[in-house]
Amino acid sequence: MKKEEILSLWNTQCWRIEKNIQTGDEFWTSIPHSGKDEWEFVIFREFTEEEVCELLDRDFAMQLKEKLPDLIKQALDFLEDYDEGEWQCNCTEEDFSDIIFLKNHKSFFMLEFDNGDNPEEFQEELMVLVGFDRNFHLTNEVIEESIWR
Repeated sequence: MKKEEILSLWNTQCWRIEKNIQTGDEFWTSIPHSGKDEWEFVIFREFTEEEVCELLDRDFAMQLKEKLPDLIKQALDFLEDYDEGEWQCNCTEEDFSDIIFLKNHKSFFMLEFDNGDNPEEFQEELMVLVGFDRNFHLTNEVIEESIWR
């Protein structure tokens, strides 16, 4: 897809590219979503602008937008039974924050949820990412991340 098509599809005017301070490489391309839907960003970690355009095709992107409410429900149902972390997931639909594409992962994309304060670290929030493949099936991949507020 062309950049303009991607921006139009996600109902926004621009995207942001952040660079790795040490290497100067692009490492974070995010598309802010300005619609009234529940997520804030579509994020491509470690993808260049050109790679984002190559990665997405219109059919996949349209299906992702259409299936998103069901995918959120699937991810939450999966997290309800997930018992491999030392934390308890208390996420709801309102905690959904981003769609994230990661390079070199088992999952093609992940849905990110804010799981509240990290009980072990002051001023950190615990984010939980649940993976899906290109055919919108759960991959059972879960990533836990702490981020500074």
